[in-house]
Amino acid sequence: MRKLETVAELGWWIRDHVADYEEVSFMPRLCAFNIRWYEGPSKCAIRHSDGTTRVLLTEDGMANYSGDHRAEYDTALAPILRK
Repeated sequence: MRKLETVAELGWWIRDHVADYEEVSFMPRLCAFNIRWYEGPSKCAIRHSDGTTRVLLTEDGMANYSGDHRAEYDTALAPILRK
């Protein structure tokens, strides 16, 4: 199995398959991520951090938020998803 190139691949899969989250934060340096839930309106933000800066991948209202993001993760996650 190949290593994911970036946390963005997993972030896009979460965007397409997990509903009703408030924020997903990836911390690759720690090999960790956190999903924060909120019952109410939310931005559904996906971010990653290198320990000093947080980078926004997408959130509600951004041009890349809606639609199918399969092209962003399909190849990378294929060995896991097709078992």
